[in-house]
Amino acid sequence: MKSPKIYIRDSGLLHALLDFQPGSDLRDQSWVGYSWEGFVIEQILSTIHSLGDPATPYFLRTSTGAEIDLIFSLRGSLIAVEIKLTTDPDRSMLKTLDTLGSAIGAKRKVLLHFGNTTLQGDGIEVINLPNFLDSLRERQSSRQT
Repeated sequence: MKSPKIYIRDSGLLHALLDFQPGSDLRDQSWVGYSWEGFVIEQILSTIHSLGDPATPYFLRTSTGAEIDLIFSLRGSLIAVEIKLTTDPDRSMLKTLDTLGSAIGAKRKVLLHFGNTTLQGDGIEVINLPNFLDSLRERQSSRQT
């Protein structure tokens, strides 16, 4: 479907616009998942930019509602990223990413989550944000040597 998805990449601005009160529990907010997605996307795009690589972000949603939160091309390789605010990702979260990622020819399919689990297999990486950002930096370093 051709329809834009709007992300506010500055989570502090989003929280102010939604009148989030400091001292409240962020996890209790109905919109916290959207805030997490925007924060993660900002961190990824900022890291890529700091490495000197241009990356145009995309979002994919099919007519049936299946979606991938972030797609970008980095040095000629398509990367599909699904973002979940969970500390315990499970296999049910991988199916859409695998199907849509394969359909668009993504070389790398990544499920980013909030926990510490890092898994790799079946063509999908399950990783947290700090480790994913480190992997982007490492790939850049190995490319320069």
